[in-house]
Amino acid sequence: MEERRSHVLVVTYPAQGYINPLLQFAKLLAAKGIKTTFAITRYTIQAEHVPWDIDVARTFGISTAVFLKNSSAVCSLYWHIHCNGIRLPLAPEALPLTMPGLPPINCTDLPSFLTDPESQSVYLA
Repeated sequence: MEERRSHVLVVTYPAQGYINPLLQFAKLLAAKGIKTTFAITRYTIQAEHVPWDIDVARTFGISTAVFLKNSSAVCSLYWHIHCNGIRLPLAPEALPLTMPGLPPINCTDLPSFLTDPESQSVYLA
């Protein structure tokens, strides 16, 4: 009987700061004996939006997982925006934001696409 071996395709998000962490992740997988392909496109290098959809993988029965390099504080912030109806862009009078377990969050503590979405529209596409 032929043994099926896992093969992981690692594709980076097209923004600065994602390539190196995912390259390190791919190296860790390879060190564990998992066949790993690290994919980078010219779009990633140019920090442009890469149109792709995880549902395509599901169509072909390919398992998928998302790896986020965000801190727990950032994930908590995004969860509160999504679930608690915090409106974007954040208005100065809405600051500082207060969330359980975190110090007050001011404008300078936030990613610019939350306070000035027009400057970073690629992230909100």
